[in-house]
Amino acid sequence: EVNLDGVVQWEKTFGGEGSDIGRCVTSTDDGGYIVSGSSESFPADEFQPDLYLIKTDANGNPAWEKTFGVGAMESGNAVMQTDDGGFIVAGTAALPGGSSVYLIRTSPSGDSLWTGRFGTGDFIEGRSIAIAPDGNYVIAGGVSGFDYSEDVCVLFVDPQGRLIRQM
Repeated sequence: EVNLDGVVQWEKTFGGEGSDIGRCVTSTDDGGYIVSGSSESFPADEFQPDLYLIKTDANGNPAWEKTFGVGAMESGNAVMQTDDGGFIVAGTAALPGGSSVYLIRTSPSGDSLWTGRFGTGDFIEGRSIAIAPDGNYVIAGGVSGFDYSEDVCVLFVDPQGRLIRQM
C-alpha cells in the first residue's frame, strides 16, 4: 500500500514455490483487500494453475487464501465484493483447443457457493465484472478464433449462476 505522498506503507508477498500471479485487487467493505489471480503453488490439478483468491486485512495480512480449479488452467481476472459480503470472480478456464469464462461466487469466508463455465467453444475469457441495477452480474471479456481476431463478449448471469444471455 502506498500513501498519497507515494510512500510505501506496507508490501506483502503471497504464494509458494510455483508461479503465482495477481491480476486484480479491490478494497473490501472492512477496509481490507481482495486479490484474484492464478497459482501454480497450490494446484488442485498437478502442473496446471488454479484460480487464486486472497483476502487481506487493511495491513495486507492474509485473512484467508483459496484456490479453485475445474481441471483446466484457471485464472481470476476480476473480482468484486457482493452485497452480502461475499465475492464474485470472473476469469478464464483454458483447455487445449479452447477456453471458457469461469465464474465463482463465494461466501464472505471464501467458500464456493457456486461456479460456472460459460462459452461458445472458442477461446473466450472473462476480464471484468459488474453488478447490474437488477442484481444480475455482467461479465465483459473477449472471444477469439483461430484467425487471431478478437471480439468483445458480454455475458449476463443471474445471482444463482445461471446464464441469462450472451452477446
